[in-house]
Amino acid sequence: MNPSYVSFLSGSIAGGVEVLTMYPSDVVKTRSQLRSRSIGFFKDLTRVFREGAAYRGVGTLLTCDPLKRSLKFGMFQEYSTILKREVPELTAGWQRGGFAGAMAGATETLFECPFENVKIRMQIKTLSYGHSLECLGLILKNESFLSLYRGLSAHMLRNTIWNSCYFGTAGLRRMYSQEYGGNLSGPAQAFVNFVCGASGGALGVICNTPFDVVKSRMQDITQKVPYTGIISSLRRIVDQEGLPALYKGLKPRVFRLGLGGGIMMIAFDAIREFLEGEHFNNW
Repeated sequence: MNPSYVSFLSGSIAGGVEVLTMYPSDVVKTRSQLRSRSIGFFKDLTRVFREGAAYRGVGTLLTCDPLKRSLKFGMFQEYSTILKREVPELTAGWQRGGFAGAMAGATETLFECPFENVKIRMQIKTLSYGHSLECLGLILKNESFLSLYRGLSAHMLRNTIWNSCYFGTAGLRRMYSQEYGGNLSGPAQAFVNFVCGASGGALGVICNTPFDVVKSRMQDITQKVPYTGIISSLRRIVDQEGLPALYKGLKPRVFRLGLGGGIMMIAFDAIREFLEGEHFNNW
């Protein structure tokens, strides 16, 4: 089977697994970024479960994320192949992974942004959409198609940074495997995959959280004065709330995209191994 097709399918299934496992922390993340004062990750997590809101809007991500992850991994494979052929100087897996990941992140944003706008509105406590399709319909009816692309610039920068960190770190998997003669398998390989995926995911979160905060603010329609532009939004947040406000939602994001990144890497590699009969270790 074509490697890109395998990557699309494996990424799709791995994305679904990650969403179902980690979605409640994403709800907490959004509320933390839009709230003026934090009440604490675990307290907020308990609250969203008590309110029955832990999986509110999950239909949007279950529709988007498996397709988004398939696009992420599939385009990553395509860009990696192009870079390997056109830029042979990028010999290390982590170098090629970082550049290919950044390009894959920019590409997936064009697909993801409309879903993200719907998801943000579903997660805002003061908005009372019945379900994701109703939310989408009302946006198209009362606003415009372009409203689904609110915050695109910050969204693309967020995704580019995270994917570069994630796939760059994931490219170290081959180095670890080579240190043991390329014979890692079973639990040992799964452990390496988890560590690389979780490390890359956590590193990406640390680097891109300010832009995720800006993205959430730009996509929040309840703001009396809309956030427009990355630089002006960053300056406004710092001036009004202080520098630490740029890292609102950091804990739930690390929990979801760090732990979730490790889970996704294990799932992706296991599914790909099943489909191909070998580990995806040529990054």
